[in-house]
Amino acid sequence: MQIFFIFATTLSDVFISVFLFKSGGQDFSLVATYNLCKYFLEGTGFTLALYVSKWRNVLFSMKLGISFYICAYIVLLALQGDARYYYVLIALLVGFGSGCYWMGYHTLTRRYTTPQNRQAAFGFISLTSNAIATIAPPVSGFITNSFSGIQGYIVIFAVTLTMFVLTALYSNRLTYEQGEKIEPHLLQLLQQLLRYPGTRNVLSGEILRGVRDGVVLYYLNVLVYYASSNEFFVGICLALKNLLMIWAYAYVKRFRSSRARCRAVVLSGIGEIIFLCIMLATGLFGSQMSSILIMLYSVIYILFYVLAYNHGQLSVYDTMEWAGRIRNTDYEMVTIRHYFAELGRIVAMLILIALPTDPIYGVMLLIVGGCTTIASAFVYRKGSEQIQSDLSKKAG
Repeated sequence: MQIFFIFATTLSDVFISVFLFKSGGQDFSLVATYNLCKYFLEGTGFTLALYVSKWRNVLFSMKLGISFYICAYIVLLALQGDARYYYVLIALLVGFGSGCYWMGYHTLTRRYTTPQNRQAAFGFISLTSNAIATIAPPVSGFITNSFSGIQGYIVIFAVTLTMFVLTALYSNRLTYEQGEKIEPHLLQLLQQLLRYPGTRNVLSGEILRGVRDGVVLYYLNVLVYYASSNEFFVGICLALKNLLMIWAYAYVKRFRSSRARCRAVVLSGIGEIIFLCIMLATGLFGSQMSSILIMLYSVIYILFYVLAYNHGQLSVYDTMEWAGRIRNTDYEMVTIRHYFAELGRIVAMLILIALPTDPIYGVMLLIVGGCTTIASAFVYRKGSEQIQSDLSKKAG
């Protein structure tokens, strides 16, 4: 089911932003507002998924998320060029779909791994997902670039809809235990997490990571299209990033301690910021930013992203182990974690909307995002070490 889902989302999820950018007259603020709505509604989707998972089960939540995605692509196909006027509706369906699906995914990943094998399991899942994601974007880019206007996007949205329908059909083969039908204790757990320094540090790291994600996930692919005016170029760029990500996830296994992971994030982050400053200089003093330079950055930032995300993800799973001392808190913990990440993404989008539309300011925000992720590396490390120490004392 995950393979079908990843193929469907990587086939066109990124291209929704490019589609809105193109059909909306290359309006950066339109796409930023769409992503702002989507990030807010993803958090709302996790809240819905929390209650659904408690009263039914996480598999039903995943099926509900797939259904929202199906509705989103039906709307895109029905409205076509007019979809830009209904971006809030599309954001609602995609946001709810993402929240409901990923609640189940993160819960099952946590339940079927242990602290001893989690990094290897997470690397394997990421490896297979990125292998699939390497194939889909170039196919989408080639098709969208082969048709005039937005017709290529309509073809891709139709294929994506078909893939989500197949995902929904395949999900019926899976079974999961019935929920306990108990009220979520979200606020109680949140209060406890915020009182304890270790978990508070990890959640602060999620906010900082969210700031970077909010800029990169939205802005970078649109910036590649803005500089190249070629969807196939965007697809090739995404494929190269995913190829590098496959290698990167194998590479980060070397960093077993939180201190080693933190050091690697900082060193790679400094290199990334230097490259961004070079890219900013070419945009400030040249006629326009080079599409090749933007592509190179969008590829090399992957190593930084994988190091930072892996470091943060393992810290979050440590937090879930700590919170697991309270009975049945998996769903609440996944929801709270995403609240903080979405908060960071929303802050990034609000800043981007407030900035002038010149992409130079977006590159400046990318530099700020790189700095926040370097800061998050230290926060994650401190929080993880505090949690591990506390767990060791409890075990003793």
